Amino acid sequence: MRTAAYGSLRLRLANNFKKTLVILIGERVKNMNNKIHTEAVEHLIDALLCLETKEECFNFLEDLCTVNELLSLSQRFEVAAMLRERKTYMEIAEKTGASTATISRVNRSLNYGSDGYELIFKRLGKIPNV
Repeated sequence: MRTAAYGSLRLRLANNFKKTLVILIGERVKNMNNKIHTEAVEHLIDALLCLETKEECFNFLEDLCTVNELLSLSQRFEVAAMLRERKTYMEIAEKTGASTATISRVNRSLNYGSDGYELIFKRLGKIPNV
């Protein structure tokens, strides 16, 4: 009888822990979203949305970003694609030169982010069979 009660208590604690973790992750994402929803970011998004060609995008990004900033953004996108293809951190690091910290950060965004990567992969038709 005591063992059954202990098992039930463990299950309730585990469920409460999972609920708390989901709430904390949700709050972190919500807080991050509040930090990026500024007037300046909205102006940047409006500017990006008015670009019509790849050439216009290249020109704008070249003016906006340093070479290293643009390469970092493109590296993260490549890392995200490889993570979706179930590549290992080692394979990704070797191919992209990304650090394990960067790979982990992108993986966290894929798993707990705002689904921005997923939207883009769908629109580009890059949904690997996973």
